Amino acid sequence: MVDLVLIHRKSKQDFSQLQTPVWKTCLRQIAFLPPEYGVPTAETSAEMSAVTPEDQIFRDGAALRFLLEILCGLHSPIFGETEVFGQFKVFFDSLPESHVLKRTPGLAQMVFRVVKEVRSTYLRAAGTFSYGQMLRRKLKDQSRVQLWGYGQLGQEIGRWLKSKRVTILVRDPEKVKSLAGEFAVQRMPESVPTNPVGVHIIVAPLSDAQVAALAQNEATERIYDLRGESQLQHPKVNSLRSLMAEIEVLKLEQKKLLPACRQMIAGRVAEYLEAAFHRPHCWEDLCG
Repeated sequence: MVDLVLIHRKSKQDFSQLQTPVWKTCLRQIAFLPPEYGVPTAETSAEMSAVTPEDQIFRDGAALRFLLEILCGLHSPIFGETEVFGQFKVFFDSLPESHVLKRTPGLAQMVFRVVKEVRSTYLRAAGTFSYGQMLRRKLKDQSRVQLWGYGQLGQEIGRWLKSKRVTILVRDPEKVKSLAGEFAVQRMPESVPTNPVGVHIIVAPLSDAQVAALAQNEATERIYDLRGESQLQHPKVNSLRSLMAEIEVLKLEQKKLLPACRQMIAGRVAEYLEAAFHRPHCWEDLCG
């Protein structure tokens, strides 16, 4: 076994009573618990009273397999997408050295290695898409783009658009001075600009009213609205949901690879567990 307990939640309700780092994406939250928690349930642990019936709890090898499937994009709306792995690496770098993901011998190295192996063996050849790749294909005939927001998703998208004239709108330009050599950076306006460019990508937490006002401007040709929970509908607006629907056929084809990806992940986890916990003479330590 490996001392790892993982709680997966597909809602934005915080793990308010957990004194442990929680990895959050736009679709899920994952809490990594130290081994002293054991297998938590709402009935057996007062500190875990926030666990809901909808939460999924994994431990040891099952936790590793599930984590690797998430990092490979096997549970993402866009099958095989790459953003989730980048988000995890940022989270991992922020963890203290005492965290179970860092202190367990060889665990982090195995996780990163297997994600790369699954991608190179199955997903890269399948023509997987990230949001940035999708947008670059859609904008191949556009020369100017405005990117609203430059958080982690905005940075991922920006690197795919460097061949275009991109203006990045942020609330505090001082925080992104380093972008001056790559992109034009401007302060995000409180109201819709009077002479905007034709194409906009929204990754900042704007309101539906703000995006609707931008869509109603005559100069606006197309808006790619990547605010995951937006309910706005407008002829000029492509929502995150509509972008994913456009590649549904591709997703279905790619998901034919799901059993092979899972088989590889399960095999690599089994190899890691056997190597980590069946070392009769610890020869690998002597040779390391």
